[in-house]
Amino acid sequence: MPYFEPFYNFSISMVSKISSFIDRVERSSNPSDRLTHIWLSQASLDWLLIQHGFFKMSYHDSTTNKWCALQGLVKTGSELFEIGAPVLGTFYNTYGSTGTFILNRRIGQLSGDDYFMVITDELDPPIFWPLVIHELAHCWLSSQTIVEEISSKVHYNNESSIIERRVEEALCDAIATSFMGPSYVYSYINRLWHSFMMMDSFEYPKNSFRLEVMIRTLEQANYDEVEDLKIIIEETSTVDWEDEAIVDSLAPIEEFAKQLPFITKPNSLVTDIESVNEFVNAPPANLQKLFHVGWMLLNTSDMKTYSDEFNSINSTIQESLERNYATFNTQT
Repeated sequence: MPYFEPFYNFSISMVSKISSFIDRVERSSNPSDRLTHIWLSQASLDWLLIQHGFFKMSYHDSTTNKWCALQGLVKTGSELFEIGAPVLGTFYNTYGSTGTFILNRRIGQLSGDDYFMVITDELDPPIFWPLVIHELAHCWLSSQTIVEEISSKVHYNNESSIIERRVEEALCDAIATSFMGPSYVYSYINRLWHSFMMMDSFEYPKNSFRLEVMIRTLEQANYDEVEDLKIIIEETSTVDWEDEAIVDSLAPIEEFAKQLPFITKPNSLVTDIESVNEFVNAPPANLQKLFHVGWMLLNTSDMKTYSDEFNSINSTIQESLERNYATFNTQT
């Protein structure tokens, strides 16, 4: 399939690079150089095998409607971000992002042309897919220096790599919220609320801090949904954001979010759609509005009809995203 060609070409390039590392091992007389190139070849091979696994999963799912819908979202999102490099979506048991930028960090040198993959929980219905935008934000940030700049302002006695990882996660939350509006926050809360009480991670900021970043980002854009979201957050008891280790990064993240080139304003999400039937019959073409209206209808749904309306909204979002993919790939 032409859609996979950039990733096939990158794999061929990586095999050639690994071969060159091995060749340097055989030709070098310096023990230190030999060990360095042995490590580089093994690290590159391990990484390539992991990526190959993701490629296979994506290719395996490529005949399904849900996969086409995910590509429609990824393609639209990556174009709005102006990422430029190829981006491929795949399904797994979690959310994540990967690509050449991960390998470049690991081996400390450029590994070839950029490419990205975003990973989506295969069990999640499309209503939760604003979380994919968070993963695209990781891809977008890989060409920027803002993570390091903000991390340098954090006064926390820990490894710089851990601080940067936590700052990057919070930044991606701010970016995804700016990009998607309240639909990202609703997706985050409804998808992840069960983990809010779990032990804190070294790699991720407190959920309370991440939610505070989202709320402040929405407040900057003057969204009416802020007060309702604050009530929901208080009910989850996730209000200890001031205890977050990277709390010093909050103000710089707020300032960064104000300057983003793709902020979605509330007035751009206004619609005449007032019912699920109207949504099904004429769903918004705009990506942000599609998810925004879907969540607004779900949040006002009657419990007696919630299940049916949930399924109708998800089917409509998926079909809309499939149409997006079809316009990008005429061979689909």
